[in-house]
Amino acid sequence: MRPEEVRRELNARKIQFSEFAEPTGGNVLTDFNATITADPGDTVLVSRFQTESYEFPCGFDIRIVVVFGRDGKAKERYVHRFMTCP
Repeated sequence: MRPEEVRRELNARKIQFSEFAEPTGGNVLTDFNATITADPGDTVLVSRFQTESYEFPCGFDIRIVVVFGRDGKAKERYVHRFMTCP
C-alpha cells in the first residue's frame, strides 16, 4: 500500500492518525510484540484509539503504525489490539 491509500482507508473509518517524516531514523515503536524501525526520511503513520470491546474492568485499544520508505511503498506495518486497565 501507499500512504494515500492508508490515509484514505483510515479517514473512511473515521480513525484519527498522525503522520511525520522520520528525521534521524531509529525505533518508532517498541513493545512486547514488536519493534518497528524507520530510516531517515521515511514517512510514518501512527494511530491509537479506543474500541468498544472490554473485559471487565479493562478495555481494549488498537495501535496502528505503518512505515513507508522513500519510494512510497510500505516497509513495515503493525496493527495490534492491547488491553488497557485502570
